[in-house]
Amino acid sequence: NGSFASATSTTNGSGIATVVFTSHTVAGTATTVTATTSAISGTSSTITTVAGAASKYLVTSSSSSPVAGATVTISAQLADANDNPVATSGQTVTWTKSNANGSFASATSTTNGSGVATVVFTSHTVAGTATTVTATTSAISGTSSTITTVAGAASKYLVTSSSSSPVAGATVTISAQLADANDNPVAT
Repeated sequence: NGSFASATSTTNGSGIATVVFTSHTVAGTATTVTATTSAISGTSSTITTVAGAASKYLVTSSSSSPVAGATVTISAQLADANDNPVATSGQTVTWTKSNANGSFASATSTTNGSGVATVVFTSHTVAGTATTVTATTSAISGTSSTITTVAGAASKYLVTSSSSSPVAGATVTISAQLADANDNPVAT
């Protein structure tokens, strides 16, 4: 956990040697540092990293490929610059999406004691539509990876004719396309 700017340093006139130590980027990691010259050594007390100031949201979806028209839960975790969770409650998060696809159960929600805000998102009813979701509080924001809808289970046929007004006695081609509840084609 962590690294030194140099492997060695030299004591000054007061008998003090110093080195710059860069702590691990993961909060909660613990390290001790030992200084050694021949048979003389000493070890520091434990140095344990903590999360920095919140600088972004880590936004995730309960599914990145939901069935068209289904709901997913979107979560936004407050985090520092190194993606460590920041437990700050009471932050009002405003939810936006990259396009017209889908809808939120509410426009805003509030972070809990762990620094997490959630919202229910209903995906677009058309399979193959892609959307990203952004969580914002003042200057802090974060965007999810792409959420792309897929067709649901086949529940009906969409039956069509090659002509709705054929000449009497002529032939027409009738097609039956398997489809989900939202008329998305199902390739089975």
